[in-house]
Amino acid sequence: MADLNPYQSPDAEVTTDMAVGTGGRVYKSWHVGLATFLGTPLAGFWLMGTNYAALGQPGKRGTMMWSGIGTTVAVIALALVLPENFPSMPINIAVVAAMVALCNALQGEVLKAYVENKIFWYSGWRAAGVGLLFL
Repeated sequence: MADLNPYQSPDAEVTTDMAVGTGGRVYKSWHVGLATFLGTPLAGFWLMGTNYAALGQPGKRGTMMWSGIGTTVAVIALALVLPENFPSMPINIAVVAAMVALCNALQGEVLKAYVENKIFWYSGWRAAGVGLLFL
């Protein structure tokens, strides 16, 4: 106990190598679901596009935005075609579940590597704010 120095920095391996991506922060798949739930599918696709930019693939960001616009238009068109008394909650749950599943399918392995390597990610509050902005 005499060897313990409370002012000594802890022995930790510090690495600056960001082999997973370019080192930018990313959003987790549940962030995509949260933004989609609070906003529109476009918000979820925007977060996925931001992930692609952080992972060193900025060309896919535009594809995500166009996919988000198309999906949002399709959901609005579906809402206009359905009867007026049809409950909207099953559609919302299906859209959120589909967005989380799509994020896991496209980016899941890399996002797991980010979490395992303790590389920083954005907070859920930021994802909620993006969802509300797209609302």
